[in-house]
Amino acid sequence: MKQPFKFILGVIILISLPSSTFGQTLNFQNNFINLNLTESKIQIDHQCHFPFNPSNILSLFLFFEKGIKYIKSGEKRCAWHFVKKLEVKVQSSAFLPNYLQKNFLKKIKEAKNRFDNI
Repeated sequence: MKQPFKFILGVIILISLPSSTFGQTLNFQNNFINLNLTESKIQIDHQCHFPFNPSNILSLFLFFEKGIKYIKSGEKRCAWHFVKKLEVKVQSSAFLPNYLQKNFLKKIKEAKNRFDNI
């Protein structure tokens, strides 16, 4: 009496779990497989994740060295965009004295030497 009950219970569990491995490999219903294939699309992240917001002058002071490391070792495409935004902010800032602007631009130029290979 207990054996048929366990078998029927096992079959019901396999059928009721369409996202499980058993449901896909045994192919009980094709709809479940198609549903899972449409939900598991590969997405590529095209956004750049800068170490800080270059438009904020306070974050420029606090995280400048972190930004230089990002320029030297980050993904080239994103680091290049970060350099451009950083240079514009440093050059256009009214709060930075000339000696700090020159110092920041010099360090940025040294860090972006890796882009000469592009």
